[in-house]
Amino acid sequence: MAVVTGAGTGTWEFVAGQDGVTEIQPGSFVLMDCAYHAVRPEFGCALSILATVLSVRPRWYVLDAGSKAISRDFGTPLIKGRPEEKVVKLAEEHTKVEAEPVPVKVGDRREVIPAHCCATMNLHRRCLAIRRGKVEAVWPIEASGRYD
Repeated sequence: MAVVTGAGTGTWEFVAGQDGVTEIQPGSFVLMDCAYHAVRPEFGCALSILATVLSVRPRWYVLDAGSKAISRDFGTPLIKGRPEEKVVKLAEEHTKVEAEPVPVKVGDRREVIPAHCCATMNLHRRCLAIRRGKVEAVWPIEASGRYD
């Protein structure tokens, strides 16, 4: 049987069920990111980067993960479940988040949803699969950062 494939995360519904199409390839829907989620809200965001608060000021705080851990090529990431906390800057190793009042203290954790899941995954060597607060699997990212 011939394989006829088409579509991706953003266009799967237009191809699924079409005569002759034997598969679709919506790859990003598995992890999602905040840029794609704005277009395809029916897929939840599963990928996040866990970061720790390093510094707190009157109207902002700093996290210990920046552009070396969170891709910014499709835009600004979001703080998971906290729309009132706005990412305003990603340096190489830090993220600045504005909020008023600041709801965190040094040592608190925040999950950051990247704007681009593909480029963020490429920055890491493994992905922890967590369900109900427990690590269920560790997935190697074999091709991360490699061009060979």
